[in-house]
Amino acid sequence: MSEFDNVLNGTADKKAEQTVPEAQFDDALEGGGDKKTYGQMMAEKKAKCYAMIDDACLAVMSSPEKLYEYLMVQSSFERYSLNNNLLIFAQNPGATKLKDFEGWKKAGCYVKKGAESIMILEPSNYTGTDGKPHRGYNAKNVFNIEDVNVPPEAHPEEKTYEQKKLVEALVHDSPVPIRKAEQNLGDNFAVYDPQNKTIYFKPGLEFAEVFPAIAKALAHAEMAKGDANYRLNDNEFKARCSANIIAQKYGVDIHTVDIHVIPPKYASLEAEDVKKELGAVHDNVKTITTRMAELLEKTQEKEQSQPQAQNKGSKNREER
Repeated sequence: MSEFDNVLNGTADKKAEQTVPEAQFDDALEGGGDKKTYGQMMAEKKAKCYAMIDDACLAVMSSPEKLYEYLMVQSSFERYSLNNNLLIFAQNPGATKLKDFEGWKKAGCYVKKGAESIMILEPSNYTGTDGKPHRGYNAKNVFNIEDVNVPPEAHPEEKTYEQKKLVEALVHDSPVPIRKAEQNLGDNFAVYDPQNKTIYFKPGLEFAEVFPAIAKALAHAEMAKGDANYRLNDNEFKARCSANIIAQKYGVDIHTVDIHVIPPKYASLEAEDVKKELGAVHDNVKTITTRMAELLEKTQEKEQSQPQAQNKGSKNREER
């Protein structure tokens, strides 16, 4: 039995929802060329963004290498919208941290001269001709951290977590029960059973085996919600992509959820249909990582407060 068995076995059937706001950026205007109104510039930039999104959908599924680039983007920007994940993939799949010019300046950093920006879409609320509030999108120019001069004190601190804490966070508020398998799972480390709405795992697993396997099973469980006829085989590729992204995000070995072949059906899909498939992956990842972040942040806050409490106790004893 491994140390992860007790974390997994008997996970309750709970639900959790948390809305995470998409990153906000300030508007940036492009200069040069013929004089145009702000509205014309925005319209052109938005049209360019939507064209890039359609092209990106097809490019993602053109090869396993391109797919991997996209999965890597979403592992860094899982809280961004699907459209923005695709825009980042289309312009700079190696990007890891983005801000607009003023955002970097406020952080004490400066964009390098000649740096090439990335366009993303920012939500914008407005009042329509009907007098009702509506939501639209404006194009936004942002820069990757590699194109910025970042002083040593402004470098973001990389978060690391204990393996057991990551497994605990992964199964936190699982939408279905998680049980130790009483029967042979074959080559699978964990499976989602749509008939019993339960995840079963093989006991005695190592971290590199259990984390991606449970992540993939959880992705199946998310996609199976409300579907009485859910078919595992039809959704295995999307579940595998979801697990790959989640594993990448937390620095977990992805060899058990690596993708070497793209299903033939994607070759004949239109951009909009591919986008729907990627949308399911995006939703899986955002839902699962939001639940994880909820527990990891609480755990981190608790751990940070403990030394302070201990120091306070020591000081009080000295005063006595």
